[in-house]
Amino acid sequence: MMSPTRSLVAVVTISTLFAIPVFSCLWPPDVQERVGIPIDLSEAKPAEYFGMLVNGHYKKNYWQSIFDELSKTKKSEMNRSVENRIAVALIHLGRIEEALAILEKLERTKPGSYDVAANLGTAYELMGDNDNAIKWISEGMKRNPESHFGTEWLHLKILRAKLAIKQDSIWSNNNSVLGIDWNLAGRDLSQVAVVDDQGLVHDAASVQKAIEYQLHERTEFVKPTDPTVASLLHDLSHLVRLSKSDEHGNMVFGGAQLYGYGKIDAQDLPPEPPVPPDRSKYVIIGAIASFILFILIGTLLARRKELRIK
Repeated sequence: MMSPTRSLVAVVTISTLFAIPVFSCLWPPDVQERVGIPIDLSEAKPAEYFGMLVNGHYKKNYWQSIFDELSKTKKSEMNRSVENRIAVALIHLGRIEEALAILEKLERTKPGSYDVAANLGTAYELMGDNDNAIKWISEGMKRNPESHFGTEWLHLKILRAKLAIKQDSIWSNNNSVLGIDWNLAGRDLSQVAVVDDQGLVHDAASVQKAIEYQLHERTEFVKPTDPTVASLLHDLSHLVRLSKSDEHGNMVFGGAQLYGYGKIDAQDLPPEPPVPPDRSKYVIIGAIASFILFILIGTLLARRKELRIK
């Protein structure tokens, strides 16, 4: 665990990295741009690693230009590929319902396409419909088992975690997306094993690759705070601490904190002990009363002595 000082420095540094451009996501076919291509983080230094991981995305004006250009396509030249690319641009522009309508039409008229299924899953997730998102991401994996470079198994785990959090708002306080027990694994990466929906076991290197790819896509749409991203960043901090360096681990752990890792829901906190009543005023009153009583007794004794003398 990193020290509070290092943690604070990492979070402050990370908060400045959301402006480093690279590229991003979804799955448009027949596109020459570097979209959907996995980023190479193998030689990245700690700050560069995290910056590329969480923010290397094309900006809105890029996707607006793509949409504007594709929208000029003549009706006679409009085809499934162009329509799918239009839907992808609309998703990046936040126009999810419009994109969903296009993708649903494409699936109805010509079912069986992997890219349409994958994009339907993403669109439904962004609409908050995680059940349909799971349906279409699973369908996309059936149509193309190597979808998104073999990392969609993690997308499914993220969606299932989101469903669990929806049912139990404090689920993430005691659970994680991947379920890795780092107390058991310790510093031995050979102890890391995550089983996906197909029963396939993913080792530490496969898990790290999947987190890197899926987070790079996800962080374009999901900004702090978010419990699923926080959970994945926490696991990634352990992985890169052991596979790269402590500095990489510290930087990524700071990102996990930025996304909300370690924050406990208020309703999960133990009740505060009752505040003891303030008895100081009673002590003062008692002291005054004792002083007055002392004066009265002294006065009374003095008068009795005076009477005896007389």
